[in-house]
Amino acid sequence: MKHGGLRKQLRLRLARRAKAKYLGGRIHETLAVDGRPAGRLNNIIKHYSYKTLAQYFDKFNRYSTLGAQAMHEQGKKFNAAQFARPPFEFIKIYFLRLGFLDGMQGFLWAVFFAFYPLVKYAKLWELQKQK
Repeated sequence: MKHGGLRKQLRLRLARRAKAKYLGGRIHETLAVDGRPAGRLNNIIKHYSYKTLAQYFDKFNRYSTLGAQAMHEQGKKFNAAQFARPPFEFIKIYFLRLGFLDGMQGFLWAVFFAFYPLVKYAKLWELQKQK
């Protein structure tokens, strides 16, 4: 997508295995390299996380579960106010970041992206209810 997707971020993508290791949490790990500072490539690396909606929702489900578990372990409490968040997230992606210019793909991305926090907090609520 050219418009409504996530902001372009500089990420370390290529490293020698012997000099690198992953740090961080269960979802968004970061690659750390010992030694020289990282350089930059002149070209963009296109990264496609999934080919089908089924693959997207497998990852969506896995990440929302991991996110809820992490919040639960950190002692965060369910907040029903989070259920008001999806419309604002949709407006941000679809209108403010011009997702509508990406056509149906932009619309679906805005809907799915907006729905994610609601699912994650519903799963947190479910975890807290199990106590």
